[in-house]
Amino acid sequence: MRLTVDEEEYQLINTLLVNNLDNEKVQKLKEKLNLQYIESNNISQKKRNATKNATKARTEISRIKIENTINLARLENRKLTIYSLAKLSGVSYNTAKKYKHLLEL
Repeated sequence: MRLTVDEEEYQLINTLLVNNLDNEKVQKLKEKLNLQYIESNNISQKKRNATKNATKARTEISRIKIENTINLARLENRKLTIYSLAKLSGVSYNTAKKYKHLLEL
């Protein structure tokens, strides 16, 4: 079973565990939580860079698709909405919405 907690929840659980140190099961749980918390916050710089580069690549591909769709629609004198831009370019509505400023040029 996997349990995801934020910093505040982790501190609360840790405080509750500190108050009950005499119980052996509680002590084992505390050790396990501390180990998992440390491991979850130990993301290597290599992974961070890989994630950042993947995000940049996806963003660039989406931007190119949207720009190409807008240029093609202008050549054909077609009126574009965010919805039609998303459908024609093959990106999600929310992604197309981020590039709404390009429609207004």
